[in-house]
Amino acid sequence: MLINKGYDKGDIATFKMINGEEVIAEVLSVTDSGWMVKDPYSLAMTQQGLQVVPSMFSADNEKEVPIQKAHVLMHGVTKKDAKSVYIQQVTGLVVASAGQGIVT
Repeated sequence: MLINKGYDKGDIATFKMINGEEVIAEVLSVTDSGWMVKDPYSLAMTQQGLQVVPSMFSADNEKEVPIQKAHVLMHGVTKKDAKSVYIQQVTGLVVASAGQGIVT
């Protein structure tokens, strides 16, 4: 039997919501009723391909935002490539991929 240790503060997790939306967010803490997250972004299809966009445009997403377990079908650690896109969108920093060297 596998034991899910949950998430550590700062982990980037993906949540599949009951309405079909996928939300990527930084986990701040795990509660009995769900997760406290920061900077929740949703996946969206655009003319440039799959992008991440703020889940709530008018909310202060840098503060704690709850995601309730009752509204989540499944969740997991975000894949490396999606995590890189998320970090770039949230922070503006480009994450170097494996094998990518420094060019001087």
